[in-house]
Amino acid sequence: MRVLLEQTDKSLAEVAGIAASGEDVLLINDGKIVARVTSNDETYVPKPDASRRRFGFLKSHGFKVPHDIKTPFQQDIEEMFYGDADKR
Repeated sequence: MRVLLEQTDKSLAEVAGIAASGEDVLLINDGKIVARVTSNDETYVPKPDASRRRFGFLKSHGFKVPHDIKTPFQQDIEEMFYGDADKR
């Protein structure tokens, strides 16, 4: 099936439905084929969204939460503000 982009009233969902039925769809703009929509037997599996990862996702990479999680850099921060404690 050929679809002229300037003259069609078909939605993308309709074009996808035609392709899913087994018919190739050619999208034509200014006399040039700009896309070919075909059916595909592969299953789409989306990658997990990084912002939706759960606690513990770095466990498999060897990351461990330190016991003093609230103040992991306390000594470094105090040295930046007050100087080295040994030199005071």
